[in-house]
Amino acid sequence: MRSPPIFVGLRFVNPTYSISITAICAYPEPPRQKRAAHWCSRIRCGIVALCDVYYPEIKTQALEEAKVMRVGVSVILLLVLIVSGAQAEDGAALESALGLTRADRRLIQSSLAAQGFDPGPADGVFGRRTRAAISQWQAARGEEPTGYLNAEAAESLLGRAPQARDATMTGESIETGLGLTRANRRQIQSSLAAQGFDPGPADGVFGRRTRTAIGQWQAARGEEPTGYLTAETAKSLLAPATKPEREPEETAALDVSEQQRQAEAEAERERQRQQREAEAQAGAERQRRERQPGVRLRDCETCPELVVVPSGSFMMGSPESEWGRFHNEGPQRRVTITEPFAVGVYEVTFGEWDACVKASGCNGYQPHGEGWGRGGRPVINVSWEDARAYVNWLSRRTGNRYRLLSESEWEYVARAGTMEPFHTGATISADQANYDSSYTYGSGQKGRYRGRTVQVGTFSPNAFGLHEVHGNVWEWTQDCWNEDYTGAPTDSRPWETGECEQRVLRGGSWGDVPWLLRSADRGKNEPGIRDPRIGFRIARTLSP
Repeated sequence: MRSPPIFVGLRFVNPTYSISITAICAYPEPPRQKRAAHWCSRIRCGIVALCDVYYPEIKTQALEEAKVMRVGVSVILLLVLIVSGAQAEDGAALESALGLTRADRRLIQSSLAAQGFDPGPADGVFGRRTRAAISQWQAARGEEPTGYLNAEAAESLLGRAPQARDATMTGESIETGLGLTRANRRQIQSSLAAQGFDPGPADGVFGRRTRTAIGQWQAARGEEPTGYLTAETAKSLLAPATKPEREPEETAALDVSEQQRQAEAEAERERQRQQREAEAQAGAERQRRERQPGVRLRDCETCPELVVVPSGSFMMGSPESEWGRFHNEGPQRRVTITEPFAVGVYEVTFGEWDACVKASGCNGYQPHGEGWGRGGRPVINVSWEDARAYVNWLSRRTGNRYRLLSESEWEYVARAGTMEPFHTGATISADQANYDSSYTYGSGQKGRYRGRTVQVGTFSPNAFGLHEVHGNVWEWTQDCWNEDYTGAPTDSRPWETGECEQRVLRGGSWGDVPWLLRSADRGKNEPGIRDPRIGFRIARTLSP
């Protein structure tokens, strides 16, 4: 069996550095364990030295010697750090006092690179790589490698390229004295481009590409490629744009031609202005017309047909005297719809949903039709999340903002100005809606129970022009579920707080009793639920 291992840990910490070393050694024989303890006791480079040995006599000896050296090494390291930190601060202060410009720093970096050191890009910023290159350069000269420059070192490095520095300074100052305008600079760039050089865009800014092009142009003329212009070279580059003198007859003909061109250009600008104004007026008229109550809209061939409903206010909820009322329908409150909006004339159909899937929308989901037919029947087996995917797809396709109705909007458009249980009055019949008409409400009569959905538009619309707001399928709204209307919004906004793991459903379905079809009745379900009694209706926000 092997003997237990010896663990040796060395660590010192200061405000700037943290070093951790762990040595793990396994010795099979006691003599080697003793030598290991002796080695550990002689360590001189740590604040804490600890040899954890499984043999008590060896562990004791190692710990005693480690305690003796701990304080001494700590003091030495602290003094070294203080001295080195002070030296670094002195070096930085001396270098700062030199007043080196950005150009000086770039030349110094270029000089270091020319001597085989790596200062990084010559950008005039002394970062970590430049500091390391300066230290290497100082060490190669037999100097202390501080990484900072004194006056002598700076002059030495700048002296490596005195001619380039003087030429750059002189060229730049001479060009500045020329007083070139932005237009002159653009003209010079155009002239360089016309002669086959690449000055970049003719923007009047002499950047690196323009300087390179000037240098190439100078070299092609046999001149020193400084990249800066003198009075003579500037005149030469500006000369191609100077118009030659012409005969009076030629000048007169050109003047007439120029006047004609300007007149045509002005006429074209006027035509474009008038076209923009006409388009703006048409757009404003279209927006005004779209906000007129009763106007029908359809944004694409396969998009749902919409109708504009007016702004207004109503009492939301049901009075306590209404038969079939639930407590969650109160307390009644007045809700104000401040802006007109567009709402689907019909519930969204299978045909409209299938168009979304065909266009790679609606997450590719194809709901089951229960064998009742598709086409113009309301889409069923769709969750709240599915309905949201459909309105988002419509918004992307048309550029208009489609959405689900808020609960207050839904009741507003279902009532269409009425305050009775149904928009049809105090009761409802199988000739007016699709529901379980083997049950009655109020003075209503029993009728035929269809047991499935019917085509949208089967029954007469309400006063706002909406079909099947009572029965056929439950319709998802945007709102979270709340047990009553305490604290509910008093405008058209959806109520997005409360039990958001349940979303509000409205309108009742083909399989429900008539009192669940009332305008004030509220249902709920989880947003991921898909059911053959559930569909949805959409809304669209109108442009202001």
